[in-house]
Amino acid sequence: MSYTKQNLASDEFLSYKAVYHWINWLWAFIFCCTVILSFKGIPLIIALLTTEMSVTNKRFVYKVGWIARKTEEIHLSRIEEVNISQTLMGRILGYGSAVITGTGGSRILVRRIARPSKLQTSLLEMRA
Repeated sequence: MSYTKQNLASDEFLSYKAVYHWINWLWAFIFCCTVILSFKGIPLIIALLTTEMSVTNKRFVYKVGWIARKTEEIHLSRIEEVNISQTLMGRILGYGSAVITGTGGSRILVRRIARPSKLQTSLLEMRA
């Protein structure tokens, strides 16, 4: 069971779950093939497998890690803006980055996710 599902409040439900784009797996494969089981490839694969990015009806949850865990959460009422950016290649292949800015200057940067506009739309719809 995912971290987000384990930590939902009684009146909270999962609205959208963002995933990394397949281009990240390509980079991990390149790093691993360049130097067999390189020190850059293994942490990248672990991060890809253990990261969760979820939108519930109350908050945005970003969790990274397997043994050592780091979570960041922003309550939807505290989100000021959601900005996305895509390179030309990102537009063609359907990936990009999102910056979720909360009140008080808190920021969560999510890189190379599939369909970043879907994350933006989901956050804004749940906030409304």
